[in-house]
Amino acid sequence: MGKTLDELIDDAYDLNDEAPGDGHYDYPVSRIIGNRGYKAVCRRGKCAKQPFTLTTVIGTREYAFPDTDAGKIVAVRLVKYLATGATDAVPLDIISINRVNTWRGSPAKYYINDTYVGVDPIPDGAYSLPCEGYEGPSADIAGGIEPDFIPDDWQWVLSYFIVRGWAKMDEGKDPQTFIKWNSLYEEALGEMVSYFKTGTNAGRLPAVV
Repeated sequence: MGKTLDELIDDAYDLNDEAPGDGHYDYPVSRIIGNRGYKAVCRRGKCAKQPFTLTTVIGTREYAFPDTDAGKIVAVRLVKYLATGATDAVPLDIISINRVNTWRGSPAKYYINDTYVGVDPIPDGAYSLPCEGYEGPSADIAGGIEPDFIPDDWQWVLSYFIVRGWAKMDEGKDPQTFIKWNSLYEEALGEMVSYFKTGTNAGRLPAVV
């Protein structure tokens, strides 16, 4: 069973050796940090797979990540091209935005520009591009709501982000504490990414239970 945002904030207090509600930062501030973390974990962790298909428009190179029934696409890992009459889509090569061509033609490559998928060359017609996308929240959640795009077993990573957020706010007077918690958060997120990419978990950091 998953936890609500406020319960994950309480877990963050435990990580930081503070009593829930008596921490250095209160719940309203911590919820702001938690919502930022919710979006960041979904975007970088790629934990809520949601395939979608882009249809190109002649002369249009970039396409915004679309909304979904429950949220929105926050990350894209793979773009394919389904040629007319073909049964199997072919993966496109990924390139740097600085290496695109100026001519028009059928899709051969793609790039990611923040929250946009870019197609190269510039499409000369309507093409179907199946994409491997990942969902995240389209709006902030309240303290009593569960961040359900993050699987239950990995919601503890968000608690690490929250402590990191507190340390970030104090970075000017205590930079070493921020360095510590930023490192721990990145390690926790790395374990999560490894699990969803390979099915393995290094298991070096404790989950908050």
